[in-house]
Amino acid sequence: MKSTRTVAGLALALPLTLGLAACTPASDELPAPTSSAPASMPPSEALPGPEDGGNDGEDAHELVPEPDESGRGAIEDAAAATFDAYAAKDQSYQAWFDGLRPHLHPTAVPAYETVQPQSIPALEVGDVEAMSGWTQAYASVEISTNVGPYLVELQRGTAEEPWLATRITPDKNE
Repeated sequence: MKSTRTVAGLALALPLTLGLAACTPASDELPAPTSSAPASMPPSEALPGPEDGGNDGEDAHELVPEPDESGRGAIEDAAAATFDAYAAKDQSYQAWFDGLRPHLHPTAVPAYETVQPQSIPALEVGDVEAMSGWTQAYASVEISTNVGPYLVELQRGTAEEPWLATRITPDKNE
């Protein structure tokens, strides 16, 4: 009886498999990929550049090739002040968060509202060093501590705005 069910199952599965195979085109029959860009999108060569009066080169995400010391100092100062507020865990939650909040980017506030200061290890802060490759809008700073390095990621909208922290995390690369 068992072999009859197996044969009957194969008899039903074979036409179904063959029928589905007919729905799939052969590899040489696949349609050519299409672009998802609108037809009215100009080629990148046609976009105006500085010489055409378009982008004047003051892009907020443009890399700063040789950061000057005043720019580096502002980044490191912002990261150090942020980290000092973060590491000041020996106070009430409200006092801790009130001290940290002014250093946080608005996008980071919800995440740090949930942190319990008691969960932060006792940190002794050492050197503060801006990482290479920062832009006018983004910077990453490494802060050495007694429990290993931490990274403070900073962001701002324009060069006139203050640097605010988006993340404060142990450096997993160390």
